[in-house]
Amino acid sequence: MRHAADGRPQGRECGDDEGHCDRVRAGVGDRHWPDCDSGGGSGDARVHPLKACYPHSKITENTSVMLVSPQYVADIAVIMSTTDRASLNNYLIWQLVRNYMPYLSSSYTEVVNMYTKFRMGADKPLERWQFCFQVTNGFFGHLLDSLYSDNKEMKDEREVVLQRVFSRIRDSVGHKVSVSTHFDYFTRQTAIDKLHAMSIQIGTPNILKDRKFLKIMYKDLSVQNEDFFQNILYGKGFLRRRQEHTLNSPGEETRWLPHLLKDRVTYSPAANKVVIPEYLLNDPLFHPNYPTNVLLGGIGSMVAEAIVDGVAGVGGVFTATGRLLDGSQTGNFTMSHAEKPNAALDDASRCLTRSWTNLGVDSKEQLEKTAVSNAISVVGLQAAYNALSEAYQVENAQLLPSLEDLDPQAVFFLQYSQLHCSMATQQQADLDRTLKPWLPGHNKLTGILAATPQFKHYFFCSDSDSNDCEHSFF
Repeated sequence: MRHAADGRPQGRECGDDEGHCDRVRAGVGDRHWPDCDSGGGSGDARVHPLKACYPHSKITENTSVMLVSPQYVADIAVIMSTTDRASLNNYLIWQLVRNYMPYLSSSYTEVVNMYTKFRMGADKPLERWQFCFQVTNGFFGHLLDSLYSDNKEMKDEREVVLQRVFSRIRDSVGHKVSVSTHFDYFTRQTAIDKLHAMSIQIGTPNILKDRKFLKIMYKDLSVQNEDFFQNILYGKGFLRRRQEHTLNSPGEETRWLPHLLKDRVTYSPAANKVVIPEYLLNDPLFHPNYPTNVLLGGIGSMVAEAIVDGVAGVGGVFTATGRLLDGSQTGNFTMSHAEKPNAALDDASRCLTRSWTNLGVDSKEQLEKTAVSNAISVVGLQAAYNALSEAYQVENAQLLPSLEDLDPQAVFFLQYSQLHCSMATQQQADLDRTLKPWLPGHNKLTGILAATPQFKHYFFCSDSDSNDCEHSFF
């Protein structure tokens, strides 16, 4: 499903009850509810779901919301209006059952385990400690990050190293934007302004290491010693109230704190900030003493994708201050000169889809669905490689033990390739293809490396499958 303030698939399963309000929540922005005569229904009908999620937020029919993709909301409205009430009710009840049964007694969880085995191919349920960690992390994620961060070493060194990596990649992307023909004057200036103002959050911030702040954050979460299911209800209610508090009393940190709990490096449009979760700052992905090629091929390429997403992807329709460009034809021309999300990547997306279809990377339908993600990955890898080339102009490359026969640039690509290693059952792989907006790791890596001439050069590959999309990237 799509997030109202993001406008693209997130890889979450449909019907996630917490995700529902995430998708509806949009905050104060520059768009209004559609007119009644546009098929949006009555004002009360449109406002009611928001009021149900956030009863104390004082949302009215005149409340402005931020929507990157109004068409997506319209498509959902069509689905709901053309589906019979019985099917909708069955779907809602099923989502309620699916989300709460794992927390019931063993007679119910046995059924859940059978369903999970059939649906995902899991041979056995999670170990008790894994289940407990998963549940605890869902409600106390920031607290666990804080405890985990306290045990880390070389914190100052990692800040220095990652700030340098970020600066090099940001400069690399900025150079590409400044000479690209895929931006007009206004979108190019907006992107350059964003890059100049863009910052990075490296792991757990100091505010989450403050015991007083953590106590305030979790003071409304009730926990009982002998009623697990009731604690789950308390926890879900607490998360909803935290969302409502963010909506009613937004602070600077509330714009990007949720990104710390994601499973990859992401870009926060509201804060113009790249966020690296704490758990990613570990071997083998990152260590402050890694050489430059290993750093840029690993965590650096992930940072590069987030930066590209910020200036050419979904973030391209936001200003450096987090305002959504409204796309209207009146008022301030610069503010209204918004293209659709990912506009600067359109040519690259189409070219990669055509090229990768010919190479047999995946089906045409799957490549079309994942086209934007593919383009961001290819451009991100190019930006990280260009940053490496710039770095080697001012520092010496290092040969690694046991890899002396490989060029440092070849080691860069080896480190990058490891990011796409994965193992999954056939059932889980089928689910991922359906629900996630990116290709499976092996397929995606095959296409990305085929579109990267530097990889072919350092690994002495044939040029018979020339990269005809090289000039499509911004």
